Amino acid sequence: MTLKERRAKECAQHRERYYWYKEHGICVSCGQADAAPGKVRCEECAAKVTTRRLAAYYRQGKAQQAAD
Repeated sequence: MTLKERRAKECAQHRERYYWYKEHGICVSCGQADAAPGKVRCEECAAKVTTRRLAAYYRQGKAQQAAD
């Protein structure tokens, strides 16, 4: 199996698992806790994602300010 085929297989498996978790109301990030109502992640995973995204946003802003 080539690298490209293996990657395609892994992507397909991930996609399948994501939609299965989503259909069954399980957090798509950790796969263990129930997802928050109307969401795809549990509260804990959602908070972690928010923290990471905010940190990346501020890092990007500081890097752009330093370039100016």
